[in-house]
Amino acid sequence: MNTLHSILVHLDGTARAETRLQFAQLLAQTHQCAMTAMFAVTPPVLPALALPGGLPAMPMRGPIDPDHRARALAMFERSLQHSPVRSDWQELRGEPVTETFVRRALTADLMVLGQRDPLDASGFDVPGDSPKRHCSAVASRR
Repeated sequence: MNTLHSILVHLDGTARAETRLQFAQLLAQTHQCAMTAMFAVTPPVLPALALPGGLPAMPMRGPIDPDHRARALAMFERSLQHSPVRSDWQELRGEPVTETFVRRALTADLMVLGQRDPLDASGFDVPGDSPKRHCSAVASRR
């Protein structure tokens, strides 16, 4: 009896994301289940100057790096070429990453997450404690 029906894998624009995707696909193929790849990154916070009158500045979120999205989507599409796994692409567009990812994770049987490489400068939009935050939030909601 197959106990896995769905796998959720977190993608970003880093090199480590490809390893996560390959691992999730291998698991999905082994268990004959569906896989969803979710592109979820945190937009950078743009610095803001203090307002006249002594009011504190409110930081603003910048746009998601389009190169990271393009790299992750191309990686996902390449992975589909030789895989029989039923796969779906989803992405966050401005929603809070942890909260939205956790809501989606509650409907999956397994999550495949990774750690950010502190030496990889391209991982600036992935929080360093991302797996810990996601797993803690899912556990507290179950």
